[in-house]
Amino acid sequence: GKDDEEWEVELGKRVRCLLRRGIAHTRLGMLDQAVLDLDAAHKIAPDTDKLKDDLDSLRSAIAAHPYTQHKEQAYQAFKRGDLQDALAAYDAAIQADPGCFQALSNRAACHLRMDDYAATQADCTNALQLLDPSGSYKTKLALRLLVRRGTARCHVGDFFSGREDFKRALLLDKNNKSLRDDVEMLVTTTGAASSLSEFMGSALPTPKSTAIAALEAAGVPSPLG
Repeated sequence: GKDDEEWEVELGKRVRCLLRRGIAHTRLGMLDQAVLDLDAAHKIAPDTDKLKDDLDSLRSAIAAHPYTQHKEQAYQAFKRGDLQDALAAYDAAIQADPGCFQALSNRAACHLRMDDYAATQADCTNALQLLDPSGSYKTKLALRLLVRRGTARCHVGDFFSGREDFKRALLLDKNNKSLRDDVEMLVTTTGAASSLSEFMGSALPTPKSTAIAALEAAGVPSPLG
């Protein structure tokens, strides 16, 4: 409902908010997030030369940052299966940028591959806290962290906590059959339960049940009567 002038003012406000958050992320050492903010601001105002120059300068600084170099070394080592080298490089990346939850998440995956379940849980918990201190956990990265931590918890017999992690992960992506199959295989092989529904303690929502619940919430009678 805004006219062109009002919309231009609104976009200007969004650009300023993104820039301020990008500066805050930079000062916190959260460089990847800073680039995302500046990139989003540049998409809104692509003709702003100053903004483009700031984005280019930040990307150059990030490419030269020790964190970026260590993270790339860790990624390459993990990809070729050299877990010890990957772990050492992730350690160095986190030391260079303690606020980077992506590196913590990747190190958690490394620990999980090495069957170090205590370290996996610690890294996942720290990454989730950095990712979202509110605890709402609604991103794809949060889903991966919950699955990794839930897996580690099940492997050490902490099935109650593992179930809570998997339940939150599955509710984030209700229609992910691959995720359900992976969780079911894990819970049955670790002895957590004989089936996914038994492990969860209740049936997980299906697309059909979710749609019916939405209709009922809107006051529309269920088509099933």
